[in-house]
Amino acid sequence: MLRWKKKHLGVDEPLITAVVNNYNYARYLHNAIGSVFRQTYKNIELIVVDDGSTDHSREIIASYGDKLRPILTENGGQGHAVNLAVAAANGEYVAFLDSDDFWVPAKIQKMVELARQRPDAGLLYHRYLNTNVYGDAMGGPEPPILLPASFQRGYLHSGGSYWHSVMSTLMLKRDLLQKIVPIPTYANREGADSVLEHCGIMLSRIAAHPDAMAYRRIHGGNLYAAGRETYDRTPELRLADVKRVEWRSFCVRQILRRHGIDFKINLNANEWRMINLHQLGLATQGQVMLAAMRNSNYSYKERARRLRDYLRYDMRRKRA
Repeated sequence: MLRWKKKHLGVDEPLITAVVNNYNYARYLHNAIGSVFRQTYKNIELIVVDDGSTDHSREIIASYGDKLRPILTENGGQGHAVNLAVAAANGEYVAFLDSDDFWVPAKIQKMVELARQRPDAGLLYHRYLNTNVYGDAMGGPEPPILLPASFQRGYLHSGGSYWHSVMSTLMLKRDLLQKIVPIPTYANREGADSVLEHCGIMLSRIAAHPDAMAYRRIHGGNLYAAGRETYDRTPELRLADVKRVEWRSFCVRQILRRHGIDFKINLNANEWRMINLHQLGLATQGQVMLAAMRNSNYSYKERARRLRDYLRYDMRRKRA
């Protein structure tokens, strides 16, 4: 049951917890924190988790005094930071922001409006724009396709394949988050955003806002800048993504087991996993084709187009 707080003009405004997760991004931290303070929606508490930074991040956090609540911890990875933040949050909803990203000023206002329209949804998110290191937008809004209110069946059918969003777009009901945490933190220290998203799909309904309200910065210090989102990737990145898919599935299974849910998923149906295994010589072209055609995030026409593009890439690669 949501506890809406009465504010000015008789408008109900729930408390929103904004969580900035930081590790050695002092050069971007002011911009991230500032984007929270510039929100047109004002009933926000800000928690900044510093995950063992060795740069001057903690001096920056301290400079804000009591305008935010700091959580200073030894380095334990993104899941560890999420676990600590959720335990400290007081808001009805918790919105996450990576410290190298930033929000548009109307983001929380629009997401609260979406929450009013969709009180059944525990997982809410929106589109984002990629930017260069200076914060200049590159390309159009992503993801191009938004999830429906219920996606459990499509998620399981496709082995967990769909166009994921990113941490800085996610806003979840605190009571849903309390069902998900603690996120297992051993073996893999990244990808907590996808664990939250996948568990949200399985445990709740979804509300997606079509506007791009976060900027994801692409730079030399994050994995995406190293080529994670292209076909032309190193074997090391391919293997890392295979392990990431498998680790995420393990985490989701562990979390759902707490709620008596038997999580059965066929990872050979996961398109991205099978593409990477194929490029590593560990899966056949036929397995890739089957996985691609099971990706229910797309129409059959779009699945066929995506598969055709991949097969053309693979043919060019083999000829080179």
